[in-house]
Amino acid sequence: MLHKKSLLVMFVLFSPVVAQQSQKFADAQVSQWQAWANNLPSMTFSALTGAMTGGLCGALVHELREYVKKNKDLEFLFPLIMLSSFVTEANFRNTLVNDMQQDFDANGLQNNKTLMSTSAWFASWFAFLKCVQMDRVL
Repeated sequence: MLHKKSLLVMFVLFSPVVAQQSQKFADAQVSQWQAWANNLPSMTFSALTGAMTGGLCGALVHELREYVKKNKDLEFLFPLIMLSSFVTEANFRNTLVNDMQQDFDANGLQNNKTLMSTSAWFASWFAFLKCVQMDRVL
C-alpha cells in the first residue's frame, strides 16, 4: 500500500515535468519536419537539375563509347573522355545549383545549400549510371 501511495505521489509530482519535456520533444519533431518541408522545393529543383545534367553527360558518354568501339584506333582516348565528362558535368551542375540557391535567396525561399548539393549529386550519378550502363564500360 505504501508503494502505491509513493508511486502516486511521484507521478503527481513529476507529471508536469514529463508533460513539459514531452511537449518540447514533440515541438522539436514538428519543427524538424517543417524544416524538411520548407526545403523540399529547393531539393526537388536541385535533384531535377542534377538528373538532367547527369543524364545528358551519360548519354554523351554512351554515344562516344559507341563511336570508340567502331574506331578501335581511338580506344585510348575513352578514359580521358570519361574523366573530362565527370569534371565538366560536376562543374556545370554545381554552377547551376549555386545559381538556383542565389535565386531562392533573392526571392526569400528557404533553402539549404548542403541538401541542394547532395540531392543534385545523387540524382546526377543515378541518371549518369542509368544512361551509361556502367556494366558495359567496365
